[in-house]
Amino acid sequence: MKTTGLGRRHGEHGTSKYTESQTIAIERVIPVGAPDGIDPARYAHVVSATLKILKRLLGIK
Repeated sequence: MKTTGLGRRHGEHGTSKYTESQTIAIERVIPVGAPDGIDPARYAHVVSATLKILKRLLGIK
């Protein structure tokens, strides 16, 4: 590296030091939250039960 420090600040290590990764998710098939007009607690219970049944059918541990 040169003595100016530009490579250190603007290079691979410099950009990773001053930035954070961020996840951006898009709902495509099944909504993550309960649809409008449906009780969120009941929706969570139904989705959880459905996933448990699918895991048993597919033999996933």
